[in-house]
Amino acid sequence: MKSAKFVFLAVAAACCAGAGAVELTHRWSFNAANDYTDSIGGVVAAKMGTALQIADGKVTLTGTAAKSGSLDLGANLLDADGATIEIWATENAVRNSSRIFDYGVDSTHFFMLEWTHSTDSHRSWALARTPSAVTNDYTPTGAFILGTPYHLAVTFKKNSSGKTDIRWTKRLAQTGGLPTAHELTTKEALSTFSNPHLYLGASQSDGLDANASYDEVRIWRGVLSEEQLAANAISGPNAVATVGVPA
Repeated sequence: MKSAKFVFLAVAAACCAGAGAVELTHRWSFNAANDYTDSIGGVVAAKMGTALQIADGKVTLTGTAAKSGSLDLGANLLDADGATIEIWATENAVRNSSRIFDYGVDSTHFFMLEWTHSTDSHRSWALARTPSAVTNDYTPTGAFILGTPYHLAVTFKKNSSGKTDIRWTKRLAQTGGLPTAHELTTKEALSTFSNPHLYLGASQSDGLDANASYDEVRIWRGVLSEEQLAANAISGPNAVATVGVPA
């Protein structure tokens, strides 16, 4: 069970004002039964299906079909110029191409991160799709160990060409161990997405929902540095959210 020492961040915007600012804008901690509320931005995640529950400080998804047990965290949650998603989560069972999260509009406008590629537990797959092209990274990174908590972070940064550079990292939660990182650049900027939604454990299309537990999800305006992400992985969910040096 997660620590009761949950501290709300009230000063993130003030402590890093100006160019390169990093601000915590959304935080779902799943600490209270049936409470899917973002404690920073006030967004209430929408349940998709009924095969999910909050217990022991986490939400666990157990659906067996598309959107039978997953969450829609909301629309327009990421700043198109720069954003960071942090997730503390555990895969409980392998599902064919199930998503850690999927951000986008439909099956031709999205970025997604999978727990596994197909049912190959030795691969994680990140894929960005826009109408003009598909960009993907499915380099073998070693298996997610079932039942093991991970800290997963994805940063999005608009580059000088108007495209979006995406970097994702995987670390063991609490220890920060076994870090892996991969990068890709989209063919079009994420700003081309109109009213994008962020699905937790579900696909923009009809893929199977994940069988996984999520301790916490944080969304930042701006790009956290690798040093800050490593520190956050170790401090874990429910810790005081601090802002380091922007990347």
